[in-house]
Amino acid sequence: MLLSVVLTGRNPTTRDLQAGGRTIGWIRTGSVGFDGFADREGAQKASRVAVDVLEAWYAAREQPIGQDWSALRADSTRDEDLLRVRDVIVGRLVSNEIASKEHDGAHGFELFVPPSTWLAVMLQLAQRIQIEVSQLQLAQPATDEPGEQLEAAVLAGHGA
Repeated sequence: MLLSVVLTGRNPTTRDLQAGGRTIGWIRTGSVGFDGFADREGAQKASRVAVDVLEAWYAAREQPIGQDWSALRADSTRDEDLLRVRDVIVGRLVSNEIASKEHDGAHGFELFVPPSTWLAVMLQLAQRIQIEVSQLQLAQPATDEPGEQLEAAVLAGHGA
């Protein structure tokens, strides 16, 4: 499923990522994020796949993951929430206070990219992440909760 980018007006530097008409994450200067996972475990599993995609993305550009984002992380980010490639911080797990606010109680992850990365390149990276995350074979129980529906949609690669 193709992703689209929508400027919502809530924040001029943030654009929502949408799939099937539902917001599943965001793109903003210096980061790409996905949310809507019902729990931390689902977000962790998806973030591991996303970090692999990010590492391959850098390798394809023959760029080392040389920037350590540890100085940019929020003081409230716990060490166990940081995502790393080798010893370099490349992202973090997030909960609804950082994520797109559309999914109350949702969990997700945010990957850091160079702030000079063009929007089209970030969208391409987000699309690769979404495709790989959708390949996860996680059993999803039927639910009426919006956050859990979104998690199932992201993992299945379909809009809920």
